[in-house]
Amino acid sequence: MSLLAEEEAVLALVAMSLRAGGGSQIGGARQEEYETVVSDGRNLGALQSPTDTLPNLPTTRESWEKLCDLVQRHQLASLVAGPLMHAETPDEFLQPIVAEGRRVCLRYYRLAWDTRVLCDLLGSEGMKPLVYKGCAAASYYRVPEIRKAGDIDIFVGEADVRRAADMLENAGFEREPEYVSSHHICFTTQRGFEIELHRHLTKPFNNQNVDDAIKEAEAAMYGQKRMVSALPGVEVPTMEEAELAFSLVIHMVQHQLRGGFGLRLLVDWVAFLNAEHEASQMERLNSYLEEAGLMRFISVVIACCERWLGLTHEKCAALRLVSVNDELVEQFMRDVISAGDFGKSIDTAIAAPDKASLWGFA
Repeated sequence: MSLLAEEEAVLALVAMSLRAGGGSQIGGARQEEYETVVSDGRNLGALQSPTDTLPNLPTTRESWEKLCDLVQRHQLASLVAGPLMHAETPDEFLQPIVAEGRRVCLRYYRLAWDTRVLCDLLGSEGMKPLVYKGCAAASYYRVPEIRKAGDIDIFVGEADVRRAADMLENAGFEREPEYVSSHHICFTTQRGFEIELHRHLTKPFNNQNVDDAIKEAEAAMYGQKRMVSALPGVEVPTMEEAELAFSLVIHMVQHQLRGGFGLRLLVDWVAFLNAEHEASQMERLNSYLEEAGLMRFISVVIACCERWLGLTHEKCAALRLVSVNDELVEQFMRDVISAGDFGKSIDTAIAAPDKASLWGFA
């Protein structure tokens, strides 16, 4: 089962942005600089490596429409705008993508700033907030602001979640009781960002191996604090790399089983693996994945990333991956593309669990 030409082209454009050099074009942590950088497209224009060859792009209007529809469904404008700016892209298709890419970047700048303010606020009372997903994941992108920002996820743990929630409410953040769940409490910032204050990384999976591995990772996270650069001059605290990587995997599995699985989660994973990591961190990640029974799942994910998103085998050599067949890999990617961004193109999860396996496709 092969992918459509337009799908192959979009994946190749995303891979180009992940390989591109440079970095954020923001010169410091002053919010007034943001508009200038976005308006002239410096950050998006940097996403083209001079050594890259553009993929085969559409030659007909119908094909361009299909490509743009895929970009829109998976919220990839900020990831493909740069390469398309260097191609002979018709203006009627290029300009909406570039405009959306700029909006994504501006939203990220604001989110990064708000994330630091929130962490400083919680830290001022002796709590140890840890950012995951969001700015923590974006710190592995060569241009962090091209990662489309959703909400602000901060892990504080069971012991501090109520105190942290009371602090945010007293500070004027709007609490959303209708979203209270077993693993986080939600607030809204003045800019409209949703804050998820986590007592746990996710809801229980009702699978002993997975839930035990999550508990082990959460126990390790208490007391951890590693500062990462969300933007030049804007640092936020997060957990050690093994626990952060495992949280990204758990996020993928959560969407795989409960709501759908979009391309952007694969992009996060490629960005993480493209960085350099200490052997001890990767070994601890292996332990989490094996304890949870997720090594086959992540082997399928990595096979997709190697085939379509430019990930090299050397970057994941430290992981104890298992062999997966090409048919399974192609079906998985087909399901990911069909699902749209976080499953918004379908009404059900990609792969419902069955009696033989938690993951259905394994």
